[in-house]
Amino acid sequence: MDFNIVETINANIEVSTVLFCIVVGYIYNNYTSANNKHLPTLVAILGVFFSSWNNGFELTPHIVLTGAISGLASTGLHQVIKQYFFKNSEEK
Repeated sequence: MDFNIVETINANIEVSTVLFCIVVGYIYNNYTSANNKHLPTLVAILGVFFSSWNNGFELTPHIVLTGAISGLASTGLHQVIKQYFFKNSEEK
């Protein structure tokens, strides 16, 4: 059995869903006074909705998992960008 991580990521992450969730997460994080501990749950649910919308509102297990994984990947991408690019500006 040949396991290739790049093929697995490409099969289970939708870039458009990640971008949608990162924008909504950024707005939620910066323009509301709500607690950020609920942000991963919010973007996972939004990812499922957006992924379903992209596929004609079908709900199959693959679409649900792809949406949730893509939504959660947006929180990880946000943290990578924040810590890599803005780490020095927060220390000042």
